[in-house]
Order: sequence, then structure tokens, then C-alpha cells
Amino acid sequence: TTGVTLLHDTRNNFFQPTSGDFLNTRFELGLTGAFNGGFGKIEFDYRYHTPSGFRSSWAFRSHVGWIVEFGGFPLTPVSSRFTAGGANSIRGWGVRDLLVTAPAQLASFLDSIVGDCAVPILEEIDQESRRLQGGLGVIELSAEYRSWLFNLPASSTLNEQLNQLQFMGYLDIGNAYFRDYTTDSTLVNFGSVVENLAGSVGMGLGYSTPFGPIRVGFGYKFYDPVDRSGSTRWFWNRPLTLGDLSWHLAIGHAF
Repeated sequence: TTGVTLLHDTRNNFFQPTSGDFLNTRFELGLTGAFNGGFGKIEFDYRYHTPSGFRSSWAFRSHVGWIVEFGGFPLTPVSSRFTAGGANSIRGWGVRDLLVTAPAQLASFLDSIVGDCAVPILEEIDQESRRLQGGLGVIELSAEYRSWLFNLPASSTLNEQLNQLQFMGYLDIGNAYFRDYTTDSTLVNFGSVVENLAGSVGMGLGYSTPFGPIRVGFGYKFYDPVDRSGSTRWFWNRPLTLGDLSWHLAIGHAF
């Protein structure tokens, strides 16, 4: 595997940016050992920061990537695949929880009495393995409002600590796509990509450090194409449950 990365960065601060932009463009090519197959990968990660009034700012991110497999033995290693979900991604879901892929096709003998017990277990194992493997495409779009909570005189230790507290409110949309193009052939189309864009909103609190904030927050699934179907994907067509919330603890801004 070989790759080329191009960087553009005008942010005013690496860990706590409030203005400027950042672009990471990566091209990657991988070949199998016998050179009879492989993959090509292209990825764009763009971030834009702009001030918004006193001691606050907006941050935006768009992350898009796609992998094309080729040859008689197409192969994309897990390390080069895309994942979505978690504290630095679509925050309504946990790390690697998002992947658009076809359900498992289990053997016909599992339709027996034994299958009634085995099928749910095997389906969960298969889903977990797919989730960990990652996908061949990704779309992530995020907007975040960041504001310092206090601006107190530095006359005491308490005031100094309170001045380090930040509020963050965010909107995230995106997903990772396709375990492989053969298994997921019915899903590889523009309509499927748009229909499966997961969406979440949330908020968090952070305590500023030299490496960015130590932050805790949650994301709420307002559109859930992972565990819901039909109209219940939208939050207004289903009751609020704890399963629609995902909590995160992380160091540094999400982007």
C-alpha cells in the first residue's frame, strides 16, 4: 500500500481554532501480493472555523471518502476502510456503530428448531464483524457551536477554573457504506446513500487544557436508519428512549 497526502492549514490555533480552515486530501493505492487485484482510495477532510460574537465560534466539517476495488482479487485491508460513529464523528452513535450493508444470508438448515435459537446469535455475531470491518465509503457533515461559559476576573483560583469551561452544541449527519460491492450491490446507488444518512444532534461541556478540551457530551438520534425503518426513523414518530442517546468522553475538539 502506498499513499500521498496533501495538507492545507490556515487555522489560528491547532488545538483550539476559532478562525481559518484546514484541508486534508489523501490518495491511496493498494495491491495484493500477486498483483492481480487491489483498491484505490480518495479522501477529503475539510474544516472551517469562524468567530461568532464574544468568546464563541462556529466550526464546520465535511469528510468524504470512497474506495474502488479492482482486479480478480479485490482486497481492501481494515486499516484503509472507513468507519463512522463516536465522539469525533456522528455523535448519536458509538465508535464504528454505523455501516450500510446488507443483512446476513444464513444457511437454510437454520430454519429448523435449532435455528430458532441460533439465528439471533449468529446475526448479532455477523453484524458485529461487519461493523468492525468498516466500509468502502463515508460521508460525514458536522456543524458545531463553541462558546466559553464564563469571562470572570482572574482574581481567584475558582474564577480561573470556571473560565476554562466551554459549551458545545452540534449537528452531525453521515454514515459509512458497503462492506463489499458484491454483497451490497442492491444498496450501491444514490438513493440508498441519501436514505441512509444518519442524523444526530447533541451538546456537551468541556474543560480547556493545552491539548484542547476534556469534553463530555451526548448525541441524540433524530434520524435513525440503523435500528429503525420507515417513518419511525424520524424522532417525531417514536417515543424518546435511552437507546436514542449516546454519551461520549474525549480529549480535544471533535474537529
